[in-house]
Amino acid sequence: MSTNLKALFVTSAALAIVASSMVATSAGADGLKQVGTIPIPGNPIDQFGVIAVDQATGLGYLADKDNKGVVVFDTKADKFVTRIGGFVGQTKDGNTSGPNGVVVVGSELWASDGDSTIKVVDLKTNTIAATIVTGGKARANAMAYDPNTRTVLVANSNDDPTFINLISADAGRKITAKIPMPDSAENIERSAYHAPSGTFFTVLPVSRKDPTKGLLAQTDPKSGKLVNIKSDAIILQGVVCEARYAKCRRFCPRAIYPYWREIWLERTKPST
Repeated sequence: MSTNLKALFVTSAALAIVASSMVATSAGADGLKQVGTIPIPGNPIDQFGVIAVDQATGLGYLADKDNKGVVVFDTKADKFVTRIGGFVGQTKDGNTSGPNGVVVVGSELWASDGDSTIKVVDLKTNTIAATIVTGGKARANAMAYDPNTRTVLVANSNDDPTFINLISADAGRKITAKIPMPDSAENIERSAYHAPSGTFFTVLPVSRKDPTKGLLAQTDPKSGKLVNIKSDAIILQGVVCEARYAKCRRFCPRAIYPYWREIWLERTKPST
């Protein structure tokens, strides 16, 4: 059995739509083939943040720093829809640039910005309806959403010390917890909500105690507390960020190693 998948890659002036056929019994794809593009008007996009796709509507959202906005595109019709403005854009210091993270929260889009705020966009009008101040001095960065407790986690990855906020998506949009991450020696990377455990997991690429190791922080949105920080992450030999799809991406020119938990991987026998 095979499953056809679509992937999106950002070029300077367009979204490249790449199709892949994944075989259920295979560990990889037969190959990638570009099947279309979505031209994006405005300045060429070299500095961008997160891409998120609303699975219910098929609309995608791209944090576009070069044009100080969020690009809205239709993954079903493969076309540009609009650009939502009102963001800081690319500054001389990448730590204060934005937008950065985007996440769909019901009928809203939350987009983190370079001035340590989150802009809440009404998706009916594609306009900014509210601004949430996260309390940092540098950019608010990647986010994750728990639909059960209606809680958004946002990382302030470039403050010292770094910290995360838990914010209620209910009326008032109040910060319910601020959790410092003093064990992190560098940028906080992506967070994700894990439904079976009802908790968030956040990647801390570099441990302050041991820079050769990464950490994985687990946070409970109900208690607003850090549950656990797991260490002994591993790296895969030769697997690094190569900055293939953007110019001057932060950290990518350094060819950093992503950190992995062994439970995510499957060991194979060495090839003969």
